[in-house]
Amino acid sequence: GLDVWMYDLSGQGGSSRIVNSERQDQETFQHMQHIDTLDHYVDDLNAFVEDIVIPNAPSKLILGGYSTGGHVALRYLQIKSATHPFQIGFMISPLLALEAPLPSALPYLLWSASWFSDLESYVPGKGHTDPILTMPFEGNPYSTDEAGFSELKQLCILNRHLMMGGVSYGWVKAAAD
Repeated sequence: GLDVWMYDLSGQGGSSRIVNSERQDQETFQHMQHIDTLDHYVDDLNAFVEDIVIPNAPSKLILGGYSTGGHVALRYLQIKSATHPFQIGFMISPLLALEAPLPSALPYLLWSASWFSDLESYVPGKGHTDPILTMPFEGNPYSTDEAGFSELKQLCILNRHLMMGGVSYGWVKAAAD
């Protein structure tokens, strides 16, 4: 058999958000992707592995991650290179560098702006809602399967509390550091 162990990154999915407690009840901030340091994610993964996975998992362990989760998995494997319990690791589209559709310097300009901005503010052009809620199928970046896209959109509509909005200046700063 195969056991699968998964968790939400802090501040995403079903986990509580990492924003100032005064802002957590404001809808604008309930979907913000914010983190002070990506080391927080690595610490969470380490605690999850040590406290939950190792005591309960079979002997052969495989670590996987997607996007930011792939970045976290790679950092974890690097930091714990001599002691991690995984035999195999795979990452799908891991976050390796910040990219933007504008000039390549944009992420670093945003990072620079983060030193003078409220770290819990959305970066320009981002907000508290995911565009999939109002996006038509034609030209969407998520799927070429219309039925699958409709199903994804319906899941998002029914589970808005799990959806993520844009990233904060703090997230950009943490990712660029």
